[in-house]
Amino acid sequence: MSAGIELPPAGSLRAPSRGFKARATVVALAATAAMAMASLPSAQPARADNPAGPVLGVLGKIVPFVKYAQTAYGLADKYVFSAHDPTLIQQIQALIQASSTDIKNQVDADAAAETTGHAGTVIEQFESFDTLGDGDALKAFVRDAVDVVEVAKAQINNVSSLASVDELAFDLNIIGPIALTASAKANQSTTTLRADIIAANQKIVQRLTPTCGVYTPNPSPGTVLGQGHCFAYNSGISAPSNPATSVPLNISSVGTGSSPWTVHGTMDGSLNVHFPTGGDFSQASLQAASTTSYPIAQGALLTMLPGLNLDPQGAPVALTAETAANQAGAPLGVVGTNGPGDAFRAHLNPDAARPGNAAFVPFTSFDTLHEFRSVATGVNFDGRVEVFAIDRIGQLWHRFQIVAGADSSFSPWAKFDSSTFVSVSVARNQNGALQVFATNGSGQAFTRTQVVNSDTFPTPANPKPAVNTWTPWAALTNGWVSQVTAATNSLGRIELFGLGIGGVLFQRQELKANASDPSTAGNWSEWAQVNHAPAHLREISVTTAPASGKALFLAGLTDSFQLFEAMKLTDTFSDADFTHWGQVSASIRHIAVGNEAGNSGAVQMIGTNASGTVLRNSAPGTVGGSIDAIIPTPPSTGWTTLPGQQLGVFTS
Repeated sequence: MSAGIELPPAGSLRAPSRGFKARATVVALAATAAMAMASLPSAQPARADNPAGPVLGVLGKIVPFVKYAQTAYGLADKYVFSAHDPTLIQQIQALIQASSTDIKNQVDADAAAETTGHAGTVIEQFESFDTLGDGDALKAFVRDAVDVVEVAKAQINNVSSLASVDELAFDLNIIGPIALTASAKANQSTTTLRADIIAANQKIVQRLTPTCGVYTPNPSPGTVLGQGHCFAYNSGISAPSNPATSVPLNISSVGTGSSPWTVHGTMDGSLNVHFPTGGDFSQASLQAASTTSYPIAQGALLTMLPGLNLDPQGAPVALTAETAANQAGAPLGVVGTNGPGDAFRAHLNPDAARPGNAAFVPFTSFDTLHEFRSVATGVNFDGRVEVFAIDRIGQLWHRFQIVAGADSSFSPWAKFDSSTFVSVSVARNQNGALQVFATNGSGQAFTRTQVVNSDTFPTPANPKPAVNTWTPWAALTNGWVSQVTAATNSLGRIELFGLGIGGVLFQRQELKANASDPSTAGNWSEWAQVNHAPAHLREISVTTAPASGKALFLAGLTDSFQLFEAMKLTDTFSDADFTHWGQVSASIRHIAVGNEAGNSGAVQMIGTNASGTVLRNSAPGTVGGSIDAIIPTPPSTGWTTLPGQQLGVFTS
């Protein structure tokens, strides 16, 4: 699924100031097999609408150009919107020079791209950009660079060949940063040019999105195994229109992608195949499009679209006990983001074996460079960890373990269809279905839930939550909240906490187990203020504390970065439910809390300070006693440093 982000409207199309020689675009459509495919090719076949050149069609070459687009557009923005620092232009030149051979060879090979002639010239002239001065030579260069962008934008909308779109997209995003910086140096407005680059990349993403469906490797009457597969234009394969077409599991040829899980369906006596509906193809789609200009365009949009506040309303660190079996001694997983927005992950030993925590390691996949700002983690009913993250423009991504406990098995990052969000949290319903909560910049809260019974058709006798099929987003109405955090109480009901205007703490909860849909009457309570909570809260985190026999442990940060903690003692809601809020000595910028599995049930806290240092503290009072004994006394273990990575201090 693609995200439903509303992009700024494009500016009016500027007529090119210099004409291009008209060329006919040769379109050769791939032949579609009329019979069922017994197997798929392991290598990309020769095909007339596959672009030539050393970059497009090669995953190892595409990824660096995603980074080029993001870095070069970022440098161009700094040049345009701040003092015209010539070193920024030099940095863009260095980026191009680092891959100049691939760039020139690819542009020269883009025979179908209407921009090819001028694109090559602009790249060559940009190498000596500092010699152009401020006169007619600079103005002519600006005309050429802007023409490449504008003609590419027009052709991306109109050409029928997707190979041409791919080539045009490459040229656009090589020349786009050059055109922006050159226009600014010539004291020309970049407003329309910038809007046109954004609009063109939006169209690229739309046109290069692969075609997807669920297919089976064993089409025969009875129960059949199915898997989602996606086919990009350069796969050499047209997506089968009949779900009974035989497609092997986990195909991996160029331009193809497979969902990292399987489903079960049926084939009737008339050879009609029925599979569960509503599954998510986003991961397979990203994989299929990974050798096209699609990820380059995505990277450009991520950098160019207006971003969130650099100090996020959601937490840039998250903590969870990584087990579904509630096993004592299980590690706790920590996920966080650093200055540029890269994700990292580490494991914490339980409190009783605190020394020797694992170091933070990059938490990436082939489509990295998301510039994450806010994260949340949860554990699926079968023990698989799932991580949710919001990027700098508010898109919500997620990835999950394919095999519980196996860090090497994480799926790629995939994008939820969503609005623009600023905070995210997740909790698990009594039936095992994860429920995600998110807030947008207007203070609206939304939620969606894993669908039970949707990986098998017809419904099995023992239904389970889907691996990756979710309900539509539903609004949690009647309240304004800037951030939410959720946990499951001892009755299996989710409780949600949110920060209202002025940092006032509010709470609402499911009124019965598995009542995930807030639009159904009687499922959820209304927002109610938590009296006596600290004033002016800026960030909150909550976790269960099962070993205490009590409900929830809350931590809150104020605007002055003071940290407070409290217990909610029952599964109901009243002022008497909450203990006094005790202050924890520390100056913390971001906070995450989680509980250890098993009988110890120690509450762990992960915080980051002003420099991004990651700190750990814990409340071990549940061992042989009650956790409320530590309230309002601060945790006894004290703060210790987790080395190896700075998190939560954003630089871009």
